[in-house]
Amino acid sequence: MSSKSLVPDAFKFKDGYNKKEIKKILKDSISEDSITLKNAILLCRHFNYHTIIKETFATAIPLLKKLDKEEFLVKDSVIVKTKNGNEITLYYVLDKK
Repeated sequence: MSSKSLVPDAFKFKDGYNKKEIKKILKDSISEDSITLKNAILLCRHFNYHTIIKETFATAIPLLKKLDKEEFLVKDSVIVKTKNGNEITLYYVLDKK
């Protein structure tokens, strides 16, 4: 299995999503001189997620890609035509061992 298969939940994030949410919360709260407890919690949560993703993934993703190249052969977007003319897209991972 590839690194992404071993830790699937760690790769479920949308790049820039948390930063956009931080800006949205700040923009919505600027007109007032205070922020609701709900927005304060969301602001902290999105800031923490953004910081963690930015710092850890910058290091982890290149290392995981290197590991995958050394240990696994990953083929994605392999298109196979069926007898009736339909196409099936395959994704497979081969352990090089």
